Amino acid sequence: MITLKLNGQDHPLDVTEDMPLLWAIRDVAGYNGTKFGCGMGLCGACTIHIEGAPARSCITPIGSVVGQNVTTIDNLQADPVGKVVQQAWLDTA
Repeated sequence: MITLKLNGQDHPLDVTEDMPLLWAIRDVAGYNGTKFGCGMGLCGACTIHIEGAPARSCITPIGSVVGQNVTTIDNLQADPVGKVVQQAWLDTA
């Protein structure tokens, strides 16, 4: 069991430490804002923030972020700038 600090809340997840963070976020924790793109960390579709720094979740093992704050686009409304970014995404749909 791994506890992931995701969008300001602790999420205990029954996953292995080498599972890509992307799939833990989407398939296990249920946050679907983070998207799969290339699977190689090149396109940026899976970008999340780890302690405020951008990272590619498709190539980041969940075990490497234990104890760190992970923020996805699902939680951007908590930040004034993030709220604008999130609305821009919604407006393009």
